[in-house]
Amino acid sequence: MIIQVVPARRMPLSLNFFDYSVPKKLEQKIQVGQLVSIPFRKQEIFGVVFKVIKERPDKTIANIKDILKIISLKPALSCPQLNFLIEISQFYHTSLGFLLKSNLMPLQKRKLSKLNDLKSDENQDTKISAAKQPTLVTYQKNEDKINYIVKNLDLKKQNLILVPEVGSLKEINLSAKFKDKTLIISSELTTKELYEAWTDIWLGKKKIIIGTRRALFMPLYNLANIFLIDESNPNYKSWDMTPRINTRDAALMLQKFHGAKLRLLTHTPSVESYYFAHHKIYSKKTLSVPDKSNFPTVIDMRLERKAGNYSFLSDQLVKKIIELKNKKIFLFLNKRGTASYVGCRDCGQVSKCNKCKVLLTYHQDKNSLLCHYCNTAYPFTHNCSKCNGLNMTMYGVGTQMVENEVKKILGAKNRDDIIRVDSDRPVLTKIKQNIVIGTQLAWSYVDWNNLDLVVFVDADTSLFVPEYKVAESLRFLVRDALSKMQKNAELVIQTTHLDHVVFKTITDSDKFYIKELKERKFLGYPPYKFLLKFFFGHASKHAVTNEVSQLQTILNTLTKDNLSIKLTDPLETTPYHYRGKYWQVVLAKISYKTYKKDTLQILKLLPKGWKVDPNPNTILSI
Repeated sequence: MIIQVVPARRMPLSLNFFDYSVPKKLEQKIQVGQLVSIPFRKQEIFGVVFKVIKERPDKTIANIKDILKIISLKPALSCPQLNFLIEISQFYHTSLGFLLKSNLMPLQKRKLSKLNDLKSDENQDTKISAAKQPTLVTYQKNEDKINYIVKNLDLKKQNLILVPEVGSLKEINLSAKFKDKTLIISSELTTKELYEAWTDIWLGKKKIIIGTRRALFMPLYNLANIFLIDESNPNYKSWDMTPRINTRDAALMLQKFHGAKLRLLTHTPSVESYYFAHHKIYSKKTLSVPDKSNFPTVIDMRLERKAGNYSFLSDQLVKKIIELKNKKIFLFLNKRGTASYVGCRDCGQVSKCNKCKVLLTYHQDKNSLLCHYCNTAYPFTHNCSKCNGLNMTMYGVGTQMVENEVKKILGAKNRDDIIRVDSDRPVLTKIKQNIVIGTQLAWSYVDWNNLDLVVFVDADTSLFVPEYKVAESLRFLVRDALSKMQKNAELVIQTTHLDHVVFKTITDSDKFYIKELKERKFLGYPPYKFLLKFFFGHASKHAVTNEVSQLQTILNTLTKDNLSIKLTDPLETTPYHYRGKYWQVVLAKISYKTYKKDTLQILKLLPKGWKVDPNPNTILSI
């Protein structure tokens, strides 16, 4: 008997599995999904049975090695979970062995020897149902979300609750009666904790699994429900490591193979989900409607300038800070540092990184200009490097500048009650200070239940980045703050672009989605076309240009008669030079009717060294 085994290690994409023979004494015991030990080169390693082939017609069987041992008689991975991993591997152009290793318990021989002694839950229901239509569920407050989840749990099977980041785990407060049935999965688990969690899920002892995207790669056997919390949260997309998984897309694959019911819970649907619900691809359920009495106060900073206030804090906001100085205040910015960038008013020159060609941020504490991509520091000079003029000025607002200004406003007595949280000063515990000045890093650690005032100090910072989801992302943050705040708290937004769609449609969601969908249809972006982004980097600019040109020739030949695929010209990434390499990106815009087939077809032609990002959140960023 011949079997195909996937080694539990990163392998080349062309070598996902290897053939092994099964000793006679093990033939009656072998099953797909079992963990086995195999000889590999001069080592003994672990692998998972991918396929069982009863007989092999060719004569190469004499040269095939035997497996050494079946580690556990019960398959380590169910067939639905194995099929899920295969699809993730193909779609995200990632080694199947690498994904398998992520889905297995810590491979320690001493612990593995005890697997056959463990007993499964006798009441475990492993029957797989047909896949169901996903449901988009909109809510306004956390308690609505929790009540809905509790009402729809199936405690005879497994239920997976996915959150966008570790800090969001604390928001899923199920009642004490579910404590013994619940398990938390995140990247923060120790090896021992991960092994115990893995076996509890594998044996069916835990019915409620709450976690980040790491929980997708647990040994799920009888999955009934998937709850994706805040489905439009951009943190669901893995942007800085391979595979660049979009958790929502992965959840759709998972529910298909397990026959589970997928519910996308959100206070603010993504543009794609809004469209899919409107066109009945998703069903839709509304738990509660927005409370229009609790919408934010939007301050037009242009009027402040006309009135003679050139500060980045409006007079109205300063009065509120003084009035609430002993209350809980969160001043939010998307930029660390003192100012977003420095420029010359005479000639228009702005300070950029010599390597990355991105704007440098001024840091007052070090009196230097810092590149937030490569961390290169440059000395700050008062004269322009281009025209030698002395009319240098700072644009935008950073956390350091706000911290300094608030300390001036409140005086020395209140300085100990102020904390700044950004990548220069990260915090991983609950914040105790009354006044928090922070970037997105502070979002999960502020005490939202007790906040009296939340301020978007410079809401315009991200709006004019050349990426197609910036308006959607800012709108999500505004609505996320409203959903987390108590009813008596106040949200203030400062902007110099009051006519922007984000601010004009705060009280009318449909208008926002209609405008966004119109623009995306014109550009051929999701939900009208599926985007496949692939990019290449090299230390030589010339090498990058040649490589991209060669691939374009290959892909143009492939797609010239395929009207469902449209390729863009090469684009320089932002930054163009990153981590010692120059980068270019190409986009494939693919019809949703054939996007999986066409994506796999394109990926097969990608040469070694290319990076892949299906359904990206950004186009030019890497």
